[in-house]
Amino acid sequence: MNGDDKPGWWDAVVGPGKAFDTDRYYVICSNVLGGCKGSTGPSSDNPATGKPYGSAFPVITLRDMVNAQKLLVDHLSVQQLYAVAGGSMGGMQALQWTVSYPDRVKKAIVIAATGYSTPQQIAFNEVGRNAIISDPEWNCGNYYGSKSYDAPGPVKGLALARMVGHITYLSDESMHAKFGRSLQAKNRIGFDFSTDFAVESYLHHQGDTFTQRFDANSYLYITKAIDYFDLTKDGSLTKGLAGVQAGFLVISVSSDWLYPPYQSQEIVQALTANEREVRYSEIRSNYGHDAFLLESGQINYLISQFLSRTVVADVMIRDVPTIEEGATTAVTARRLINMEVNHLPVLSASGYLVGIVTSWDIAKAVARNFLWLDEIMSKNVITTAADEPIESAAKKMEEHSISALPVVDEDQHLIGLITSDAISTLVGRGNS
Repeated sequence: MNGDDKPGWWDAVVGPGKAFDTDRYYVICSNVLGGCKGSTGPSSDNPATGKPYGSAFPVITLRDMVNAQKLLVDHLSVQQLYAVAGGSMGGMQALQWTVSYPDRVKKAIVIAATGYSTPQQIAFNEVGRNAIISDPEWNCGNYYGSKSYDAPGPVKGLALARMVGHITYLSDESMHAKFGRSLQAKNRIGFDFSTDFAVESYLHHQGDTFTQRFDANSYLYITKAIDYFDLTKDGSLTKGLAGVQAGFLVISVSSDWLYPPYQSQEIVQALTANEREVRYSEIRSNYGHDAFLLESGQINYLISQFLSRTVVADVMIRDVPTIEEGATTAVTARRLINMEVNHLPVLSASGYLVGIVTSWDIAKAVARNFLWLDEIMSKNVITTAADEPIESAAKKMEEHSISALPVVDEDQHLIGLITSDAISTLVGRGNS
């Protein structure tokens, strides 16, 4: 953007040839509801008063943020997102997308996040909020008339909140490596309350610069929204994620103590219990929580591999017309015509796949005067699975000279159908 003097947080992974390849993908990124950089927040003008909302702004949740994003996607006439992605609070929003709008998301990338906020995470946020609220300049959230970045407004409280928060983004190892016990602009310890150590100076710098680009009220509302985040149902994350349909990439950071790896693993376990497609990777890094912004090499590789890997589930037809075992050829022919399809999987009374019949089989039945479906259907059916690579499914079709593959689960229940036409369309997109 005009005026920016340094790269954005995701600059290392967004752009031509990067993980989010803008030569292949259309990337949508909006500021969150409640923020201060575009979307409506407490610093926005309240139409009813013509003045900033301040503390009159309603308390919001991450689900509210996602609902607002969904309205944006609807406005852009996007029917389904190929992927939603985010780190930290962004990862929680990606999870919320898959829960709130399961049919609108194909893939989800959840980095250094959690399925629910823990007491420790809430505790750190509360300390930050209390620092702001205790600042006399906060004035119950009504400070915009006199606020400037160098004077009034709760800048001291906001700076302190940022200092506390920033500590949680680092790790013990990274702080040792970056600062050790180095002194800041002095040769000896002062034995007073001035700034002695380099790490102290660093935290003061982080706090001071943060006040120049962020709004204190937004900090209150956003951290509270994070605290309220909880996708469990009856205390179970498995139940809470039962309705999701997307394929997932879940990434954690080995040294992250704000959102430690076990919380990402809980997400993976819940998805696995629900038989969802999920990949899990733990980044080995000493950077702590901030590693998802700093380990660009690892992040680029993992996301690129996940997004570029197309599986059968990505292109299969889910609502597949079928025919019951024991039907007549006349009934089968009518169903093929009425449904305007060339393939009908044949199911047993208990719902198992027992065969497949094609329009070509019906033509043979007419020529040979066959009356029953069992006489013409293919019983030794070649099938595929939802998580099978698309290249493998295409190879099966080529080797067996067939134009469609039923997609079955582990119990041989039909869950979809993939056709050679769908694969040809996919290949065409890839070559365009």
